[in-house]
Amino acid sequence: MLSLLDMYSGDAEKQQECMNNIRQSSEYLFELVNNVLDMSMLESGEIELEHKPFNLQQLSEKVIALFEAQTKKKGVIISADCLEAEHQDLIGSFVHLGQIGNNILDNAVKFTNRGGTVSIGYREISCDGNTAVIEFRCRDTGIGMSKEFLEKAFDAFAQEDEKSARTSYQGTGLGLTLAKELIEKMNGTIRIESEKAAEPVFTLHLALK
Repeated sequence: MLSLLDMYSGDAEKQQECMNNIRQSSEYLFELVNNVLDMSMLESGEIELEHKPFNLQQLSEKVIALFEAQTKKKGVIISADCLEAEHQDLIGSFVHLGQIGNNILDNAVKFTNRGGTVSIGYREISCDGNTAVIEFRCRDTGIGMSKEFLEKAFDAFAQEDEKSARTSYQGTGLGLTLAKELIEKMNGTIRIESEKAAEPVFTLHLALK
């Protein structure tokens, strides 16, 4: 692309096309390197979970804010629905919870077309006085997932439409894998419910002090 950029020195339209491709490739490589490093750290047991106080609502607001530019560019609306938890101040690994939220939301936004919506929410489903079980949900009006793909959605480098993935960038195929690994490291669970052309729903359960 840099070579082509030099070749089209007098063609502003072609140069802009080259720069867009360079930017897209750079973002892909950046995401790929970070995800591979994170996977390596998880597999070697080098990732240390924090146990620090954080606020649940602030966490959700921070995750949504990170996607403001991306959703505005795509014409996708993110909404925060059903933020219901008696205990908003919890203890856990704020950084890694944010990473889980980022990876799941990134997947939802990526596969939602212009004019679509992505909604996230959480609710407290139980509490024993010391630990609250929080259910997080993410739903989008994207392309859905076939039943066959649901079985391997969390596998590394999984792409449902491999032919399409080769011609248009859809991510590294590691985001959901990382999210699942981190959730399980926190002794939580995650599942996806979806049918092709239906709205996929990600549901997470985490027990937090």
